[in-house]
Amino acid sequence: MNLSPQSWLDQLIGVCFSLLLGAAAIYLAVQLLEAVWQVLLVILGVVGAAGIGIAVLRARNQGW
Repeated sequence: MNLSPQSWLDQLIGVCFSLLLGAAAIYLAVQLLEAVWQVLLVILGVVGAAGIGIAVLRARNQGW
């Protein structure tokens, strides 16, 4: 069983691999957002418009 600390080269390879995985994760997250951002904006717009419409109707009928 070898309990000696890792060499600097092993640590460097580990850091580089971690950076590569992090960059890949960020890339995939951005691709996912680019694929669905228009749908999310439409959903938010519909929900916002419905909320404003309900608020206006309740204010006109003094239903608060």
